[in-house]
This record gives sequence, structure tokens and C-alpha cells, in this order.
Amino acid sequence: MTIPIGIVLPDIPFGGWTQLGPQARAAEDAGAAAVWLTDHLFWHRPAVDVIGGLQTVAAATTACTIGPCALQLPLRDVPSTAKSLAYLAELAPGRTVACLGIGEWESEYRAAGKGDRFHRRGRLLDAGIDELRAAWDADADGLSMAPAGPVPLWIAGRSDAARRRAARTGDGWIPHLCRAPWFAEQMVALTDDLDRAGREPGSVTRTAVINAAIDGIEPDADPLAWMGRLYALPPKAFAKALVRGSAAQVAEEVHRFEAAGAEAITLFLASDHPVDHLAALIDAAA
Repeated sequence: MTIPIGIVLPDIPFGGWTQLGPQARAAEDAGAAAVWLTDHLFWHRPAVDVIGGLQTVAAATTACTIGPCALQLPLRDVPSTAKSLAYLAELAPGRTVACLGIGEWESEYRAAGKGDRFHRRGRLLDAGIDELRAAWDADADGLSMAPAGPVPLWIAGRSDAARRRAARTGDGWIPHLCRAPWFAEQMVALTDDLDRAGREPGSVTRTAVINAAIDGIEPDADPLAWMGRLYALPPKAFAKALVRGSAAQVAEEVHRFEAAGAEAITLFLASDHPVDHLAALIDAAA
């Protein structure tokens, strides 16, 4: 596989929270170029604390990119988030990336006591991005919060607004639940957005999250049902987004993304054993 392949680890690692570090290490050993964790303050089932979990991932790995995919910045206090990401960058210097998004669940905003933010979360994300960078650059009155190096900010989300936000202010764009033909069209639109923003075409990393499952790894498992349980939605809602087939067939879809302009790909594998699927894909593409 010529394109770097990353992996999103499950919100509940198989075997419990203590398996997060070993699972991250196994993913890196299998060839993962990046290990990501999702972010939910409130969810319909237990979910990892994204910053605390990433500290575990940092300690368990040595070379892969790590970060949240995606951290819901409008739900959080920006200065404390800047501090947490700065500390993470110290633990994993040169390999920390923060994917930032707005979230899709109004109920989560209400549970966090921030229901009033839901319908203006896009504007809050724009402001929060500026606040993060200002916090890392600050050196006033003898105070600073500098990470080990600049933390790249990738914009998550598959909407036109997310793509335009990435073109205006992001270091990367990482849509999810997408397929290669759509991604190819979006790469043309992103180039136009960058031109309007006065930025060079290569100034934003172009990547995507692919939801996938390798047939034969877990013969009795239903990946669509797995996704339905994860999101508490009907499994059929994910039928068009899920890339399912042999390892060679899934690898071919990855190659289609690469041909469309993707510089890296992240796999969100519909399985409690995602590293097994990742290893099969990488072996098939070798």
C-alpha cells in the first residue's frame, strides 16, 4: 500500500479499557500510520475520554500519528483543550494531529448543558480554531502554553461548510462516511475553495475516513448491525457508506481514493477486532 493507512479504534476496546494501549500498539505493529480515537462527552453507551485515551496511545506507540477524530471543540472549553493538546504534543512530538468537528447530536449538547450552542456550533468552531492557535502562540506577561511544535488542525465533516472551513483555515480536511466518486468531486471543489481563499492547492492535507469491513475475518459478524449499534440508528442507514468485501476489494477502494487525490486514508472498521481487518488489508496490498 503506497498511501498511509490509519485506523480509528473503537470507543470501547475489546476486553475493556485496559486494552486500549495494547490495541494501539498492535495497530502500529500491523502497519497503521495513524491511530485515532473518537470524541463524545455524552453518548448512548460508554465511550473513551479522548484526551486521556490518546495519552495512553502516545505511551503505547512510537511512530504513528495520533489524535482525536474528531474532537467536538464547540462542546469544550477552548483554553483547557489547548492545554491538553499541547501536553499530548509533548508526549508524542511531531506526530500529534487534532481533527476538529462540530458534532451531529443535539442531545449531546443538551446533556453537556450547552444546548444553546448547537445551532451556532459552526461559528463557535471557527472562533475556537483561532483561540487554539492564539493560546499556543501566546507569550504575554511571562505566560505561555506552547506545545512541542505546531499541532496541525484538520477539519472533520463531510458538509460543504466543513470543506470550505478547511480551505479557509485548516491544515487538512477529513470527511467521513464517504465513497471514492464523491471524494473525487469534492477534491475539485476543495481546489476551487482554496483558490478563493488565496491558498495554494497543497496547503491542505487531503484525506478521508472509510467505513469498512473485510469479509472472512469474522464470518458470523454483521458489520452493518455493528454500525447501527454504534450510532443507535437503523443499520440500513450505512449501507451506501460501508465498503465491504475481500481484503483485495477493500484495498481497491482505498486505491480509488488515492487516485482521486487522497494523501492518506483512515479506516473506521465495523468490528470489535479492527486490527485483524487492518492487518488483512495491508497484507493484501503488499
